[in-house]
Amino acid sequence: MAIFEFMIGNTDWAVPIFHNIKLIKKLDSLSSPIPFVVPYDFDDAGAVNTSYAIPFEELPNKHVTERYYLGF
Repeated sequence: MAIFEFMIGNTDWAVPIFHNIKLIKKLDSLSSPIPFVVPYDFDDAGAVNTSYAIPFEELPNKHVTERYYLGF
């Protein structure tokens, strides 16, 4: 998911605080205890490039079309 977010130029997400992501897991949690991460809300992504999108202020990016990897 972090690579996908990087590819579309989205920095408006965070797994620890569930910001613009959902965690889902199968009903049979015994066979797959690890949830799937599903991202959403791509209006701040560089690939979408909306007129109102601005980069997160704590990142070195000057524009949302610049890529910045937020994964581990």
